[in-house]
Amino acid sequence: MRVNQVVRIWIAIAAVVVAVWSAWAFLLAKSFFKYAADFGDKGELAWGMAERGQWGDSFGGLTALFSALGFSAIILTLYFQYQQIQHEQKESESQRLALIEASKDRNKEQFEASFLNCLSCFVKFAERCAFGIRPSI
Repeated sequence: MRVNQVVRIWIAIAAVVVAVWSAWAFLLAKSFFKYAADFGDKGELAWGMAERGQWGDSFGGLTALFSALGFSAIILTLYFQYQQIQHEQKESESQRLALIEASKDRNKEQFEASFLNCLSCFVKFAERCAFGIRPSI
């Protein structure tokens, strides 16, 4: 799966989660304000601390969902980093092999240059040497 596809899927999932969270919060807030408007006989809110606590606890499921999404985002990031490192290692290995090959070629060229230089010196030395033999004409 290509990186762009994974990112698009991730963005779509995040958009759905945000929409669900917004709907949940809206519905819970609507129910809270509906019942919070009811006052008791003494002018106190009909909802006590226990009811308010339960209403706040109803967001626990969404908190777990966001935690799971955050953890999956970390895992996704680690996976992308792993792929990048693997790619860089392959590239580094190919560069290393290319450098080794270039070094072998350079050593061969140096040897050939040295050999030809030595051969040239030998030919010049042989031309200067006189062995006392005269070529016959």
